[in-house]
Amino acid sequence: MERSLAPLKVEIDEQQHVQLLARLRNTSTDLDDRRQVVEWRRGNIYFHPLQDLRVILSARSVLSKMRPDFIPGAQACFVKDFDLYFSGFPEEEVAMRRLFDEIFDVGTSFEWQTDLTRVRDLERVFTALDDEKIRPWVEEKN
Repeated sequence: MERSLAPLKVEIDEQQHVQLLARLRNTSTDLDDRRQVVEWRRGNIYFHPLQDLRVILSARSVLSKMRPDFIPGAQACFVKDFDLYFSGFPEEEVAMRRLFDEIFDVGTSFEWQTDLTRVRDLERVFTALDDEKIRPWVEEKN
């Protein structure tokens, strides 16, 4: 399986990316009132953006028609979950921060509702990276 994120990233100009991020950060979700700042640990929160991808794929497979706001809401959660995780990320964890930044950049380089195949591919690569790199890193200091 290809574990590279680069082929999944959509090239958009900086202004479009800023606008997309602003719109997602301002999108209300059912989880907004439950999101809170917690003491940063390697295993905190990072898994939530992966779940945001998976919920789209699960819902798509069991529902013939999703609510129109379901996919943008899940993508908004992806952004907000990563924002929270990044807020406490230690500066010395350069390599892992770079990996999470790349996942974030790919997941915010397109609107998910326009390309569910790319969402599926991102979920597959993120899962493989979780198995091979992220989880071992999380468990290293737990």
